[in-house]
Amino acid sequence: MGVDGGTGVDQAVLDSLQAVVDKAQSALDAAQSLLDTATADYRATRTAHRSAKALDSSAVKIAGSAESAAKAAAAKFMVALQQTHSDPSTTALNAVFGGASDDLLQRLTAANQLGGMNGSLDKLASRAMSTAKRADAAKAAATKAHAALEAIPLAEKLAAKNAAKGVVDAAQDALDSATDALTAASIGSTDSFFTDDLGVADPGADSDGGGFAPNPTQVAAAIAYAKAQLGDPYVLGGAGPDTWDCSGLTMMAYKAADIDIGDHAVIDQVATMKNAGRLLPYSDRERGDLIFWQGPDGSFPHVAIYLGHNTILAAPQEGETVTIQPIWSSSSEHVYGLVARPSGTP
Repeated sequence: MGVDGGTGVDQAVLDSLQAVVDKAQSALDAAQSLLDTATADYRATRTAHRSAKALDSSAVKIAGSAESAAKAAAAKFMVALQQTHSDPSTTALNAVFGGASDDLLQRLTAANQLGGMNGSLDKLASRAMSTAKRADAAKAAATKAHAALEAIPLAEKLAAKNAAKGVVDAAQDALDSATDALTAASIGSTDSFFTDDLGVADPGADSDGGGFAPNPTQVAAAIAYAKAQLGDPYVLGGAGPDTWDCSGLTMMAYKAADIDIGDHAVIDQVATMKNAGRLLPYSDRERGDLIFWQGPDGSFPHVAIYLGHNTILAAPQEGETVTIQPIWSSSSEHVYGLVARPSGTP
């Protein structure tokens, strides 16, 4: 199924527009690949940043505890030293008690120069020196941990991810515009397209089914199911798990959303949706709606799920696979003037 010469539009124009759509889709795919890479890079960097931040915080606490312990041990030693050497007239004592330095190791080293310390004082001095060294090592480790944290380029990775997202958005806009142009050329204006007789099997407008909003959760579930089948082959009568025809795909997609849209036949799905008050004008179509095609004899040979921006997800015909494509029309099958909205409250 697809666009043919019956639309009155030059095939070369349609081919040219299709080439633009294909190119725009390729650009979107490439941009999405870059975004996926940038997002994975950012997430890995964010994980590393969180780990480094936790290590930095832990190192600061350890350094603080070590510094407090060193000051306490040094103070205990200094008190004992002062009690033993009451005359602070020597150069060493001046360095210990009157020096301007805040470095515990420097002061303790100066204290050790006094010599003649008794066993108890010597033990205090040794303990104070040891705790001061551990405090210095802890401070050095904290400084190193903080430097490692600062070196992680989290902001840079976030900016790269956001820039990639901007490229994807621009590529999506370009694809939407190209698809709209192709659709307009293939089926013409939707305002005048549905003025012909819709056929003897036309179930008619639904008087109490208009204007209600679809359920976004159920729409997302149905589309996610259908998208999972992309690339599977079309087989007449197929309803999964690996082959599909058009109504088999729509039936199972909405069954995944816990909605019964009718049996495995397009005409039955049209009738089920009509009886449920769920047929709306084509011009009111929204994402997740069912788009139908009708033949000149009033039959309904095809159905697809509307994705928005005049694109559909469908199992098209023999020799093709489940795919996403623009809405099309041909001389033998045209888009029906009503759509079905399986979810939401009429």
